[in-house]
Amino acid sequence: MKSMIKRTIRNCYGLIPVLGILMGQFTVGQDAAPDKDWHQLDSDTGIHLGQAYELLQDRKSEKVVVAIIDSGVDYLHEDLHTKIWVNTDEIPGNLIDDDKNGYVDDIHGWNFIGFPNGDNVENETLIETRIASAGKNYPGSREMYEDAKRAYHIHKKEAEEKKDLYGEYLSDIESIKSKVDASAQSLEQVIGQMGSLSSVGKLLLNAKKEGKDVDFVESQIKEAYAFYSKALDYYYNPYYDSRHIVGDNIANKEQRSYGNNDVKGPDPSHGTHVAGIIGAIRGNGLGMDGIAEHVELMIIRAVPDGDERDKDIDNAIRYAVNNGADIINLSFGKDYSWKKEWVDEAVRYAHRKDVLIIHAAGNSARKLNGKNNFPNKYFEKGTLFGSKEAKNWIEVGATTHHFDEGFVANFSNYGKEQVDLVAPGAQIYSTTPNDSYAYFSGTSMAAPMVTGLAALLKSHFPHLSSQELKDIILGSVRTVGHEMYQPGGNRKVPLNMLSGTGGILDCGQAVKTALLRSKTYDTRINEAK
Repeated sequence: MKSMIKRTIRNCYGLIPVLGILMGQFTVGQDAAPDKDWHQLDSDTGIHLGQAYELLQDRKSEKVVVAIIDSGVDYLHEDLHTKIWVNTDEIPGNLIDDDKNGYVDDIHGWNFIGFPNGDNVENETLIETRIASAGKNYPGSREMYEDAKRAYHIHKKEAEEKKDLYGEYLSDIESIKSKVDASAQSLEQVIGQMGSLSSVGKLLLNAKKEGKDVDFVESQIKEAYAFYSKALDYYYNPYYDSRHIVGDNIANKEQRSYGNNDVKGPDPSHGTHVAGIIGAIRGNGLGMDGIAEHVELMIIRAVPDGDERDKDIDNAIRYAVNNGADIINLSFGKDYSWKKEWVDEAVRYAHRKDVLIIHAAGNSARKLNGKNNFPNKYFEKGTLFGSKEAKNWIEVGATTHHFDEGFVANFSNYGKEQVDLVAPGAQIYSTTPNDSYAYFSGTSMAAPMVTGLAALLKSHFPHLSSQELKDIILGSVRTVGHEMYQPGGNRKVPLNMLSGTGGILDCGQAVKTALLRSKTYDTRINEAK
């Protein structure tokens, strides 16, 4: 999950404002929060959801099941609880697999990173750590092994240096605070007496200009210190093994019925936010409205704080398909893969069962090439007459609420061949645990925009296949005429250089297209009668 919304060595500047100040990247309060529903509006940057509902107001709809494979979801949230999928073939709490699907008491979904006694995996290593420590036992290519090993050593060293640095900053701040408290001098005077202006001194003075006091800066530095400490304890710790919690054999692909039914998990923030974007209760006056009205959210927990395991994603996709999901949302990703063919097989299985998969492109501000972000639509092992890529796959980049050069989010991955379209993903307001709401940013937020539209279309046009849903969504994007910054740099390019369609998600136009197709479909059905 490293390249999504979670804190990482490479994207944490945006999550811990002081780090950005330290690195000279931005100032606190640089971009005020937009309107809570900006992404849904019929505007240049919105997805034109209101227009879609106007066109659908007299059309019947059916329930659609959307599987959210993520960190877990707070299924009791005030804005979600009536939209959660229920396995009606299972009797809650009787400790019996009533429906004989291999999972005991899977009422709302399943958790593939837990143990039957209720223990759960919260933290996990990164894939580069696992590959580097595996050595010759890594089953992938030598090229990927060498690249992952190099990345592991670079990032671990960086984490060690940052932890030491912020530890020193905390000591310096404590010293400055003590001197200010013990004298009648101002902060500026105490810092001035330190001789050459230290990094901490600059930081405190810059923060003060932004209206932030010493305590705020100290709290931010503590958060940064804690982050790098955690990175060394888990992300880059080759000796940490989370699978003792799960109790499975990670090398056994055929082992499927492990885990537990705790679909909330220890930290469901990310998954809950994704769930709200797709299907939060509409029109109840609480928090925000989801995109799809008649949707049931199946919760599958397979993504820890760290990098997910290919075995778990394989099983999560299969669980979703076998239990009736029409659409699967994947708002996670990693830089390398351990057993890509396992996930590929699950994606092929979903395609055979006519299930659409929507995946977030990632937040590393880089061009995707099919070998630097996983999972992806490219099959590692092709078949003699089969496709080399998944036809039931949509890859989504992220946009902002700025209709200018900064239209595409500066963190979003991109690629004319790899990314299909873009959707709002920066500063998105949605549900978070314990009946709360918050703004999150990431392609993790853009993917469920597309998933929400897919569910809306499938609900009102149930005859549409996964391929038809994909064709309608990609064929109805709204193109953008001006150039914008390529993420990670200052080069200006047209949107069709960053994504295959060169357009942003447009719910209104997608519904118009579906209505036209539906008339043709209805005519064919009537003629057949």
